[in-house]
Amino acid sequence: VEVALEAALDGLELPLMVAGAGPQARLVQKSSDALSHRIHYAGWADRGLLATLMVRALSLWMPGTWAEPFGIVGLEALSRGVPVIATRTGGIPEWLEHGVSGLLIPPGSANALANAAMELEQDPSRTRELGQAGKRRVERDFSLEKIINRLVQLYEER
Repeated sequence: VEVALEAALDGLELPLMVAGAGPQARLVQKSSDALSHRIHYAGWADRGLLATLMVRALSLWMPGTWAEPFGIVGLEALSRGVPVIATRTGGIPEWLEHGVSGLLIPPGSANALANAAMELEQDPSRTRELGQAGKRRVERDFSLEKIINRLVQLYEER
């Protein structure tokens, strides 16, 4: 969250919507109060609100600095045609193809996050291409049928 807020505060003119609750909620709320025209805090988002937020999003940011094991929210965004900007950590590079379905950035770099977000904002056709490629990837490799078949295969191998 700190990286996203830093990117939003350091000259990025795009609005930032932060959803979720947890130890950093107070920091987000404080930034939202100070810059309500650019930073919006939705609080905890149930599945319905999360779907609504994603449909409206230009991109989904996952600027985590820890090794995210998988990052299911990124696949949820891609399934809706929303490109993802995420750090090159943990399991994320296994499903996010840099320059194909989103953009991978170094962990902890607010500057790289801001640049990636501006790149997408300035080129709507590329943003749509990335989103559609991500949607196709999810349909091809992460559909419920594919996942179940893979799980069955793994159990049968044991």
